[in-house]
Amino acid sequence: MIGQIASLLRETSIPAEAREAGLTLIGWLARRMPGEPVSIVGVEEMCRRCAELRGEGTNGVHAVAGKPAPVAKRRRGR
Repeated sequence: MIGQIASLLRETSIPAEAREAGLTLIGWLARRMPGEPVSIVGVEEMCRRCAELRGEGTNGVHAVAGKPAPVAKRRRGR
């Protein structure tokens, strides 16, 4: 996976933020020991921030209008 991400970062023109995120992911992947589970530190915070940027609350309700967000915009449960 690290090789595929690195290849994408080298071969394609991507926004600086996406490049930074890719390099950060490579760093996290490289630190894991074989068999060690993936860390979920910060996942909930980033989901909340993304929802706020899209204008929805974390429960799928649009933060401004108070109406349910369109189904396509709701975060899918895992």
